[in-house]
Amino acid sequence: MSYRFAVITDRGIAIRPAVTDADLKAWNHIRRIVAPNESVPTIELLRAEEGPLLRSWLQNRTHRNVIQELAKSASPEVKGLLSELCPDHPDLLAVAPPRPNYFGAAMKAVLALSIVVLGTFALMGTMPWLYFGNARLTTVPKDTSTTYKTTTGVIREVKLPDNSVVTLNTRSQITVTYALHARNVNLDYGEASFDVVRNPDRPFNVRAGKREFQAVGTRFIVRVIDPDNVELTVTEGEVKVVYAPPRLPQTPEERRENLTFGEQTLTAFQTARVQPGYQSVRELITGEKEAREAWQQGKIIFDRTPLADVLAEVDRYTNIEFIVADEKLRSVRVAGDFRTGDVDGLLDVLRKNFRIDSRRDAHGRVVLTPLTAAGS
Repeated sequence: MSYRFAVITDRGIAIRPAVTDADLKAWNHIRRIVAPNESVPTIELLRAEEGPLLRSWLQNRTHRNVIQELAKSASPEVKGLLSELCPDHPDLLAVAPPRPNYFGAAMKAVLALSIVVLGTFALMGTMPWLYFGNARLTTVPKDTSTTYKTTTGVIREVKLPDNSVVTLNTRSQITVTYALHARNVNLDYGEASFDVVRNPDRPFNVRAGKREFQAVGTRFIVRVIDPDNVELTVTEGEVKVVYAPPRLPQTPEERRENLTFGEQTLTAFQTARVQPGYQSVRELITGEKEAREAWQQGKIIFDRTPLADVLAEVDRYTNIEFIVADEKLRSVRVAGDFRTGDVDGLLDVLRKNFRIDSRRDAHGRVVLTPLTAAGS
């Protein structure tokens, strides 16, 4: 059995972290020598009543070591009394052998483990206190990642554990990993709209392509055009483009206006083309917000969009392949609202409004050609 108690001597108070029954008995003997409320030793009382008992008790080597340690801080009178009572044990006033310091050893082990843990978190780029500190502290499962995906032409709404909502566009996939103080989503490919529940203590992080975005409570859309080219559109609140090492554009197409480097925060009605080492931010023009969000209602909106871009967008929602027989048609600008996947509706509008004819070849592909006078 072990205890924790304060040792009171004529030199003050010392806290002993852990003691045994032998410690307590030794303390009783010392207490009778130095009374807690007196400044002088009660020598006569000890001689009369405790001497024989103390001498018997000190026959045990362990007991002698214990009382020897307690006597270190005693006055010369007390030490002299111990020598007088126990002449057969001169070792009482010698230097006692060190007792195992289990508490100190444990603290060293804890410190070493803490250094290892902190080092591990540092290498991970985070800190351990991000995972603690809530009154509703719960155990995080070893694997909390969940994957959601859509196939061609499918739009899917996903409600996350914190009631945030992600809407996946066609041919898209996300991997969601929720920790105690972080909400992490990886947009593996495709496009997704995020309606994030506000929680300043639990940022919402989206990884897309080679960049990362962070929001607290907001609405935004992220589209992975290719691994090095991501489009971000903020429709409500703010979204931060997380810092990435700066890199200069390599091609004329990449050298757009409003080019910035490092971390940047976008506000509502702003959009950015984000690449590995830089981003280009601008304000949304009239009608652009509605066009960016239209797919969530199953629509595609074009506003004087080149036919080549129109076909690329329509291709996301269907498995039908388009062949443009005349290259001049690619630059024809198309406007209108269409249902996603409604290829026949698109072809009808192209014929009526833009004089572009169509036919199916032997492989089921749609071949587009200029509408001739005979075909009109």
